[in-house]
Amino acid sequence: MTEQAQHAKDTPWARTAARIGLGSRALVYGLLAVLVVQIAVRGRSAAGRDTDQSSSLQVLGRSAVGVVVLIALAIAVVCYSLWRGSEAWLGTADPDQSRLSRVQAAVEGVAYLPFGYAALSVAFGDDRSAQQGRRYRGLSAQVLGGVPGQVVVGVIGAVVICLGGFFLVQGVRRTFMGHFDFDDMPRWGQRLTTWSGSIGGLGRGAVFVLAGVLVIDAAITAEPRKAGGIDAALDVLARQPYGSLLLLLAAAGFASFAVFALCEAVWRRT
Repeated sequence: MTEQAQHAKDTPWARTAARIGLGSRALVYGLLAVLVVQIAVRGRSAAGRDTDQSSSLQVLGRSAVGVVVLIALAIAVVCYSLWRGSEAWLGTADPDQSRLSRVQAAVEGVAYLPFGYAALSVAFGDDRSAQQGRRYRGLSAQVLGGVPGQVVVGVIGAVVICLGGFFLVQGVRRTFMGHFDFDDMPRWGQRLTTWSGSIGGLGRGAVFVLAGVLVIDAAITAEPRKAGGIDAALDVLARQPYGSLLLLLAAAGFASFAVFALCEAVWRRT
């Protein structure tokens, strides 16, 4: 069975599905970057109540063409999750893969599935399903009723911080470069991949770390409104003395990751 799965993973159809899935993240983070820029320039009312990866999909749900794009995005997310799941099971295409790379593949494969659900929900008129910030605050309010619940929320916050730290390390050390065969890439592609991966990793990592800190703060103070994920982190940035500048920096990080996602879709080993 394992040999059959490995054969299926190496077919042109499977590789194409993987590249489509990799590229789908560019749309999610590109829209998020646009919404964050709108907040920096015109305030929170410019983007709506919540601003995170899933709620950014609501922009597409406002037109018939956007609905088609959302359905295609949902399919692409499933492709990405299946591909990452196959890497967790069968191993990655990287020659120097470690056990940690399989764990990362499994986590990322599962973590992106909610985006597919959110895309389908918005496509069929259910915008509330794409409002992650509100959902996080609601779940936190239910859990933060006692010490055990506070511990659970605190652990979740620690996991988010670790994830953000991982993104930061990727951005600084450029460990993502091991996923590419740079000898087969044009020089401009090498530079674009390197810089977009670094800036995207630093930007995403910083926002995730801040979001995790806020979740832990919510657990300690038993205030669910602080546990709003990326949406809450962006709110904190907006309230700082140079809030607009900080938001624009965050948007630059998200936009850079969107470019990096496109580079992965074209050149990453699958």
